[in-house]
Amino acid sequence: MGKEQSKLAKEGYVTTTETESGISATKDDDTYFIKMIHLPELSRQAHAALMSEIEVLRQTNHPHLINISNSFKDENQDIYYVIMKEYQGGNLADVIGKNPEEPPQECEVLSWIVEICLALKAIHEACLLHKDLIPKNILVSEFGLVRLGGFGNIHESSKGQSATNSDPTINNLAPEVFTGGTYDAKSDIWSLGCILYELCTRQKAFFAETTIKLMPKIISGEYPPLPSYFSFELCDLLSDLLKKEPEKRPTASEILLRPIIIRCLRTKVRYFRFSNYCSVV
Repeated sequence: MGKEQSKLAKEGYVTTTETESGISATKDDDTYFIKMIHLPELSRQAHAALMSEIEVLRQTNHPHLINISNSFKDENQDIYYVIMKEYQGGNLADVIGKNPEEPPQECEVLSWIVEICLALKAIHEACLLHKDLIPKNILVSEFGLVRLGGFGNIHESSKGQSATNSDPTINNLAPEVFTGGTYDAKSDIWSLGCILYELCTRQKAFFAETTIKLMPKIISGEYPPLPSYFSFELCDLLSDLLKKEPEKRPTASEILLRPIIIRCLRTKVRYFRFSNYCSVV
């Protein structure tokens, strides 16, 4: 990696692997994922938003948001490095891919959705939007708990922001992205619904071989029903998350008040520290 590696080495990080999305490295027996952000590719507004986002996330101590351990700029390469702890359990995409034919347990699906929703609530209350909520960006610890990652795609929320300005993974994008609407927190909620569907079925709610064929499917809001062994409450939750009209979708806070979610939270409180959950609901 040349100069890039030497800068990381000065900070004490030893590179182990490198991919398009970033670098895996070790320091003091801990493993980290390092996101590389090429600053010349950012507009002045995007650069300011990035710095604001980093500051917000560094100050947010949340059990289901990825923690930023460190960040610094390589002056020679004009690259900004964001250091995050790496999780040994992989991500939800790995979990889905390991047992694609095995029917998931509803309680396990709900547990993950609760944790993602708690993270979304924290992001939205900080006036941030994720914009790339997909299984690959949800990291899993060795204990099965999840943390919302995908850093570098989260953006500051602003009224009137054009939905077409975002370019995350297409399958989980909300209908308003394709119809000239405004991307807001309710668009993240749609993506949460897509993740819920994929966790339940091991299939994407909306899929086509090309973007041109996929767009009308998403805009229609029609998806195959969940298998009959899932409860009515879970199916009803999915239906609300995938409402075509953004204003009809619940907020993250409203989702956490649903009886099916409250029961899941009560179960989690029995196994984890009370403050970890009650303080963030």
